Amino acid sequence: MNFQEITEKEYRKFWENHPLKTFLSAPEISKLRKQSNWDTYYVGVKENKKLVAATMLLSHKRHFNKYEFYSPRGYLLDFKNEELVNYFTKELKRYIKEKNGYVLRIDPYVIYKQRDIDGNIVEDGENNEKVVENLLHLGFKKIEVPNKEQVGWMFSLDLE
Repeated sequence: MNFQEITEKEYRKFWENHPLKTFLSAPEISKLRKQSNWDTYYVGVKENKKLVAATMLLSHKRHFNKYEFYSPRGYLLDFKNEELVNYFTKELKRYIKEKNGYVLRIDPYVIYKQRDIDGNIVEDGENNEKVVENLLHLGFKKIEVPNKEQVGWMFSLDLE
């Protein structure tokens, strides 16, 4: 595995074909954030010259000349692949420290526990408790609902 900076073009191509893509992780979001003095970096992991993980990092100067980093909707990768998640996070931490960063915020587009239309957990439904446990093990913290910049729960309905 090889962690590296990638071009916006490489990121876009990966993003366009990734199941976790959302409009919030689109390169156009970086252009909106640029208007508020956020910088953008694209990084990824290649395996045998093929991109297997990527993220758009937005960076903004905050306190004491240090930078906050934000990955909108988190990484684009297979969150169930702990080896990849762990490697990517470790390398991101190193990269961010080199850029004078002090924090990395993510809000991954991952279902924690699948729920029905009434909010009840679906028996034998999708369950990503292990993914969340791994992210907590890597040093991420859950933000309590009143302190969140974004919603604590998201509901989507398949209209097909």
